[in-house]
Amino acid sequence: MIETGIVTRLTAQIPELAGNILPVDRQETDTVPVLVYQRVSTTRPLSADGTTGLVQSRYQLDIYDTSYDSMIALRSLVCAALSGFVGDLGNGVRCYGAQLENDQEDYIKELSLYGGSIDLTIWHEE
Repeated sequence: MIETGIVTRLTAQIPELAGNILPVDRQETDTVPVLVYQRVSTTRPLSADGTTGLVQSRYQLDIYDTSYDSMIALRSLVCAALSGFVGDLGNGVRCYGAQLENDQEDYIKELSLYGGSIDLTIWHEE
């Protein structure tokens, strides 16, 4: 499963996020730093012969931390771990290319957390 592969890759590359990479909802933990991911869209291209066997999935990765500098540092590590990556994500799932499309920042006043979002497009087998 591609999501497990993304988590495996990020955990191996960024140990400080181990155990704090969560799907969809940050409310599952009060621990920071935390990375929350969600699939935004999926495209299954076709060829003249039918399915290509590849899937293009787009994810939003949100990083939260208590200081702006630490959030920026973690976001940079996530970008380095995934941008341009081709290969086994660490769980047997093959990535045929990962491209960072966009990043942005936010401050969540109610929680006193800095947030950084990354839009990631990844090609993989289903």
